[in-house]
Amino acid sequence: MQKWEKLNPGDVIDIIAPGYATKPETVELAKEFLRSRNYVPRVPDDLLSPQYFHSNSDAVRLRHVKEALKAKDSKAVWCLRGGYGTNRLLPELARLQAPKKAKIFIGISDVTSLHLFLNQSWKWCTLHATLLDRPAEKRIDAKIVNETFDILSGERREISFAGLRALNPKAVKVARKKAVLVGGNLTTLQSAIGTPWSIKTAGRFLFLEDLGERGYRIDRMLEHLKQAGRLKSCAGILLGQFVGGDEPTSQNGVAVNRVNEALQRFADENPSLPVWSGVESGHGDILRALPLGTSAMVKQVNGVITLSVETGGR
Repeated sequence: MQKWEKLNPGDVIDIIAPGYATKPETVELAKEFLRSRNYVPRVPDDLLSPQYFHSNSDAVRLRHVKEALKAKDSKAVWCLRGGYGTNRLLPELARLQAPKKAKIFIGISDVTSLHLFLNQSWKWCTLHATLLDRPAEKRIDAKIVNETFDILSGERREISFAGLRALNPKAVKVARKKAVLVGGNLTTLQSAIGTPWSIKTAGRFLFLEDLGERGYRIDRMLEHLKQAGRLKSCAGILLGQFVGGDEPTSQNGVAVNRVNEALQRFADENPSLPVWSGVESGHGDILRALPLGTSAMVKQVNGVITLSVETGGR
């Protein structure tokens, strides 16, 4: 895997919107935010011209992504928003030759499609971290923002997540296990099955998170991963934040949510696969940066389970 170079003050960061559109004022706030951190934001003049479900046409969004990834004068590419549409760009991106140097690539949710492509086709380490609209609009805790920039600047070469929970006996028995970490948004990963970008999990930790999916849908997607052979020889499952997903009817006025039930069922039905939960990354309020394509370690000491992940920088 190719590691990325750390950011220095004055470095250029390309802003792209490969999925949904956002408000023009959010773009301006994003630029101001990056300037406040002493970086130089660069935004295509035609970034936003909403069409169908996306920020722009496929052709224009593809051009933005290609130019950002291949630009020799920028160090990072930061996605403005998720939503839907990134997967539509992959067939044309696959025609590109990978640049000689990897750069930092940041985003979550639908952006998982690009993480898959960059991790598997170009062998880049990437960052499953906040979309740029959140810090721009001050919708994310300052501590999380600072931690993310500590990673980007190279001040942190490893990030740890303590207090994970073992969801099945196999996970309880793990004292120490090391593997490369891959994954992202469950819905996006599951939709890639059967394509050239179907996730490769053999010998790797698989991280999963999602937003707004009800319990039976989570169950269906996990079962699809299993039946498609994506869990065969997997080193273990690391569950992040599964936000929302309430059932349409309540009980005595109280919302019913069956997501955790689905996740526990999955852990119980796969006794040979260690499953842990509690990784603070995903669509929740605590959205910590999680490196993908890098070496990770799950360690249990005195009953406390910790995940440590190399950042992917050099």
